[in-house]
This record gives sequence, C-alpha cells and structure tokens, in this order.
Amino acid sequence: MNLVTQLSDSFTIKHVSIINPARKMALQGVEYSTHVNEQGRQVDAEPKPYQQPYFAESRQRIIFEYSISRGFEWDKKELSDEKMAELIPLCGFNFLKGKTEGDAILKGNPHNAMDPFFSHEKLAIDLIEFDGIFDFTLPINKIRYAMLKADKRFLVIENQDEIPEPDQIPLEKTFVVTRRTIIEAQQTRNTDMISDAIIAVQGLDLKLLKIIAQIWGIQVDENTSEEALKKQLNFHILDKKFIPGTKKTYAQSLKEHMAMDNKQLTLKSILINAKKLSVIRATKVGFSYQGQHLGMNDDEIESFFLKPENAEYLVAIQASIANGTRNE
Repeated sequence: MNLVTQLSDSFTIKHVSIINPARKMALQGVEYSTHVNEQGRQVDAEPKPYQQPYFAESRQRIIFEYSISRGFEWDKKELSDEKMAELIPLCGFNFLKGKTEGDAILKGNPHNAMDPFFSHEKLAIDLIEFDGIFDFTLPINKIRYAMLKADKRFLVIENQDEIPEPDQIPLEKTFVVTRRTIIEAQQTRNTDMISDAIIAVQGLDLKLLKIIAQIWGIQVDENTSEEALKKQLNFHILDKKFIPGTKKTYAQSLKEHMAMDNKQLTLKSILINAKKLSVIRATKVGFSYQGQHLGMNDDEIESFFLKPENAEYLVAIQASIANGTRNE
C-alpha cells in the first residue's frame, strides 16, 4: 500500500474502503412507491427491499461524540491539557444558543457531554470540503488530530514501518489517517482529481461535452462527435496546465462544473457564444446588451441572467445568437 507517512504539516483521512475495496458495504432499506390500478386510482405499492452500492463519498461527515463523561479522551501525548486550553480560543468558535449566543467560546469542559466547545458542530470533520486533507498548522486541526488518535474508528499511521496491507487493517477501523507535507498532499489530490475527471468525461453525453468544450475554448460544431470531444477533453485534463487566464487546471474546472446544474452550464455556454458573436459587448464599465448593463465580470453577468425578472434578456440574446444579430 503506497502511503506517504512522514511526520509533517498536514494529515490526510481516507475511508478504509478506498484503500481496501473489499470493505465496501451495501446500503439497505425499503422502497415505497405508488402505481395506478385497473380502476385508474393511484394506490400504494407493496414495499420492496432494495440494496444500493456503498460509496465512501456518501460518508464524508465525521462527528466526534466527545466527552470524558462518555468515556472518551483525547491523546494527551499529542496534546496536553495546557496546550488544549491554549488552542480552544484560537479556533474562533461561537456559542450557538442560549443567552451567550454569538459570543466567542474561550474555554471547554471535557467532563460535560454537552460542552459548547467539545460538542460544537464545527469540530465535525467534513472530508468532502477539504478533499480529506487537513492543514496541521491550524489550531482546530491540532485538536481534531489529538481526538482522532484516541478514537477507535481511526487507524493513525505516523511511521512508514507501520503501514499494514489493505486486508490487514482491523475491522473496527473505519478511517485511515496519514501524515504528509502539504506539497505531497497536493500532489496526491491532483492525481486523484485527474483520475476522477477522466472517469467523469466518459459519463458525459454529447450536449454536456459540447458545453464543457466551449467553456474551455475548444472549437465545436454540429459535426463534432462524442468520441472526438472526449479525446480532446481528456487531452487537456492530462496536460495538467492551467486554463488560460485562470489559476485552475482543467481537472479542477471539470469538478466545479460537474457540481453545477444543467441550467447554470447552459447559461455559461450561451454567454460564451454571445461574447464570441459580439451579441454581448465589452464596455468601459463592464459588459452590456442593447444598452443594458449586465455586470463587470462573468460572475456578475451570470447572476444577472439567473434572476427571474431578467429572463426576457436571455431569450432575446438566444434569438440574436440564432439570427446572427450583433449588439451595435
């Protein structure tokens, strides 16, 4: 198992099923549905058991049920009581309810199961937000690390010699934690992102492929095939370069755009064509259409068109694109 584990300035958390696919589980439940009977009435169907694949990504929020009164304690070798007391006010947490709601939390009581700091929602770990990589120099992550080292769900690896084979990871361990430098962590993240992007491209239909291609400045027309577009997109993703005029790689861009709904993606495609055909014109104060100011940049233009009251402008712009009418 290839994991970089030198002590350094970040730590990485992965669900054990990412390392050992045999540890993936199935989610089971009961599906309720309705159907129309012979009399034309909508009735409840018999409940059907279902089973769907387990994805590690579906379990991205890790909550610590922490307090000494419940039998939990952080790793005191990692973080002494005195150091913990120093770090708590540096986390910037605020009280979430009661008379002190909104005030800064300056101390914590680990003997209280409902302590405002140790039960705070911000202590939960959201893997998806940080791609599973946590900057060890931040106070909150120093505390999290001391807590997860004492949590039986985590296998914490700090030495290269401690790395077990995937099938030797104890069954009670749900997450694997390793230490690494920020640069190493970023390299791993980039490699994973490129792999995910290549897989994502294969699942896109021709319409979405054309939209992504247009956003990236790739020339497309009605004769461009799905296979040709996938090859072009994959070429750009594997090239690892930044998109011109941005600080984002093509893999990062694809990840962002895949998180958007079809309405947002379609809007981006329309605006790209509108600028290309001079339907939308650049001015000294931003961009405009037929004298209507749209915004200073792409984000402002998109926000303008996403407002329901501006829908008529988008319809007019689409008509102008179709007719080849320039914005004079």
